[in-house]
Amino acid sequence: MPVLKGILVETVDNKTIKLTATDIEMGIEYFIPAEIKEEGKTVLAEDYFTGLVNELPDTNIEIKTKEQNNVSLTSNNSLFKIGDIGAEQFPSFPEVKGEKYIVKREEFSRLLEQTNFAVSKDETRPYLTGTLFEIEDDELRMIATDTRRMALSYGNIETENNEKDTSELEDSDLERVIIPGKTLREINRIISGSNDDESEISITISDKNLLFNIDGTAVFSRVIEGQFPDYKQFIPDNLPHHAVVDRRKFLSICRRAQMIAKKSQIVVVEFDDIIKIKAESEYGDEGYEEIESDYSGSPLKVGFNVRYITDFLESINAEKISIELKGSLEPTVFRPSNIDTYTYILMPVRLQ
Repeated sequence: MPVLKGILVETVDNKTIKLTATDIEMGIEYFIPAEIKEEGKTVLAEDYFTGLVNELPDTNIEIKTKEQNNVSLTSNNSLFKIGDIGAEQFPSFPEVKGEKYIVKREEFSRLLEQTNFAVSKDETRPYLTGTLFEIEDDELRMIATDTRRMALSYGNIETENNEKDTSELEDSDLERVIIPGKTLREINRIISGSNDDESEISITISDKNLLFNIDGTAVFSRVIEGQFPDYKQFIPDNLPHHAVVDRRKFLSICRRAQMIAKKSQIVVVEFDDIIKIKAESEYGDEGYEEIESDYSGSPLKVGFNVRYITDFLESINAEKISIELKGSLEPTVFRPSNIDTYTYILMPVRLQ
């Protein structure tokens, strides 16, 4: 549908226009103040409209619909004419009626940063291409996995109402939904542009759709159907090997190791009081570094995808991190030290 490649521009009242874009699976509405001389609506090609507006000076723009499906954009000495794709064909968002939750912007941003990077890109398993939202009482759990790693983060959330139409919903769907990774990436982009950490985000959840309201921007999304894995069974316990290291130093080492093991991204980590990290390239280039560790347990040699470690280290601001292990081929648990609201589980790789 050509109309999906456009942005719907429509008047709301005599002081506001609404901009809407959608690909059916996700949609965004944004309201901006304007002086309305005549009511109307038009759909403009996204690449032309946003490209021209971004390159125009920071001043007022006049949008006027004309005959023969043309729209003019005027700003100072600039005039552009763009074709109207046709507002009548632009799809509307379905009403999202359900439970409404409130979460602090800063809290939600943290949850996104700590989980969404682990979403799978494997479209053959769509239920893994999103993040699981699990809401229980005043706790929001967000879980993402691509089967090689899993990120689990906890946060606080409030319930604003209880208006769910349960006639068509199953109890198991009421507080567990899978939200597409691309939707959450767009939401993260929106909220990262705000400096008001105390502002709130409202989330309305129904069985098939969600609606986010973020500082005047509405984001609509379909939920992903399918059964998300039982993540709790993948969280290991009774881990006898435990290391604590400086996050910044370890992150710098991992970034340098990535440069050496550019193709394979595989590094060998030898755990002891001094942790040794070794990387090799397919051309024989080598890297070797050491970092001090507060370590308990017997010496252990483990292979990891170093990029996956870097992703975790970049998602937090903790001074130190803890690494808990059971064996060289068992799931390894990474956490910010002394923080129990974030768990990152990484599968080692078999060393030759």
